[in-house]
Amino acid sequence: PYTTLFRSVVRERPVEAESVVYTKQQMWERKLLDLTLRNTLLNFRMTRAAMPMLYAELGDLEDALSEGREFQLLARPQDWEKTERSTELFQSVSKDHPLNLLLKEEFANGRLRIDVGERDLYASATHLYRSARLSLEENGANTLYLAMGLLKWYETSVSELPRYAPIILIPVELVRRTSSSGYVLRARDEEPQINVTLLEMLRQD
Repeated sequence: PYTTLFRSVVRERPVEAESVVYTKQQMWERKLLDLTLRNTLLNFRMTRAAMPMLYAELGDLEDALSEGREFQLLARPQDWEKTERSTELFQSVSKDHPLNLLLKEEFANGRLRIDVGERDLYASATHLYRSARLSLEENGANTLYLAMGLLKWYETSVSELPRYAPIILIPVELVRRTSSSGYVLRARDEEPQINVTLLEMLRQD
């Protein structure tokens, strides 16, 4: 499982994971969705508008956020340097691995680790915070989500470049604390969503 905090450029309509009967208006709205690779909801890329979180118990995280818990965002442990193997290593470690035990302890104490260094964490969090706030002020739309899981897919049967699309989207917000404590993550008073753009792409293809 992979968890990512990211800013979306497209606001989606909440839907249930089960089969849904769409009205004519809803079908018309879905035809307006951007199904090109420019859309981060279909072709997610790790930029400064996204931060990968180090926590595998997605159900626990979703439950905690829905209960109103807040989490301070911290950089990855200093003794765990970023390498090409970092993501693969984290995904393959056992539940009783020291890294997972550390992350669970941090989670219990209201802290989430981000897979970036201290400097990059502050820069990315500040960018997300300002962009999300600007979107709310100008458009009244939230564009900041916690993505629960990424679907790995290919454009054709012979494509070698994998694409990634967020699956579950949880509307969240960043709260700016003092410079010493950085940013806090909490859920907005909105329902989690299935990535509608991804569902529409799968329906058409």
